[in-house]
Amino acid sequence: ELKQVVPQCKAIINPALGGRKWKTMANSAVGNELVSMRACMAEFAAMTLFVVIGCGSAMGIDGTRDGADTSSLPGWVLMVALAFGLSITVLAYATGHHSGGHINCAVTLGLVLAGECSIAQGLTNFLAKMLGSVAGAAILCLMYPKAMDHTGGLGSNGLADGWTWHNALVGEMVGTCLLMYVVLQTACHPKSTGNRAQAALAIGLAVFMA
Repeated sequence: ELKQVVPQCKAIINPALGGRKWKTMANSAVGNELVSMRACMAEFAAMTLFVVIGCGSAMGIDGTRDGADTSSLPGWVLMVALAFGLSITVLAYATGHHSGGHINCAVTLGLVLAGECSIAQGLTNFLAKMLGSVAGAAILCLMYPKAMDHTGGLGSNGLADGWTWHNALVGEMVGTCLLMYVVLQTACHPKSTGNRAQAALAIGLAVFMA
């Protein structure tokens, strides 16, 4: 019965990313161990680096305007978006063959619901990413003196004047939907075998767009 939940991607052997990526996750579900610690360590390392690179890029440069305008400078927004998107691309290529390169709790949840990742592996990946985010934040605290953090909160998101929580919630939902759609269609769907090696690039671009 366990073999029935093995992702379809197991049959797609692409050494660049996809085949080894999903074969590893499948092996953790049908092998002797229910959870792959290698996958957990890969997710921990990837999330740590993701926080350092992405949030660190936001912290290092002042993106605010002069005067009463509270919006961020377009160049700063573009730079931070590229840092997050490119870091996801690089880290997905680097860790995909170990853990699947989720690097996002929403992606892990989506893959569990889609049957592409076991519940046990999904829970441990979630824990590994939470620990990785804390480790990344700790590294940023060591890297940046408080006065040099131009975001005032380790690059964390916040609501500017004129925006409400439900505006942000809808935006997050749309962005997450885009990301999950790209992940499922490029890294999991059996008909995407031909461009499987570019899956991480497409996912990184989705993060950039979101």
